[in-house]
Amino acid sequence: MGTALLIRGSERERGLPFLGQNALETLTGRYALSDENGGALELDVWYCAEALIIPASWSARACTGLPAGLTLRAAPPEPALGGVAKGRVLWVLEASSYRIFISLPDGFADSCRFAAALGERFDWFRRYAALPSDLSFPALLEYR
Repeated sequence: MGTALLIRGSERERGLPFLGQNALETLTGRYALSDENGGALELDVWYCAEALIIPASWSARACTGLPAGLTLRAAPPEPALGGVAKGRVLWVLEASSYRIFISLPDGFADSCRFAAALGERFDWFRRYAALPSDLSFPALLEYR
């Protein structure tokens, strides 16, 4: 079990840094958490509701606990995937009408639990946001 704290965001921005030049509307954030050894980690997240075609080279990930209606895929390992630091991997949680991209440290043991918890909580926040401007990432996220 772990807890992640939103330390930056939710901020409205334009562009997904790993997709080259673009002006897609996004909501961004950064979570701080501890790894299994008590070390500090940071994970970046981007929400995008605009239609995107995820490249076929992104592989499906099987993670238990993903909410119904969400799928998870991982970008292929790229030595220079723009906007993603070396030693990190990029995942995308896909719903029918939005995507959440997650930049994770490569080998982070709780990656699936974090992704499942973020997907569940964010979907709840999205469902109950009266206006798009009300949408935010959860300030505190517990993952098991």
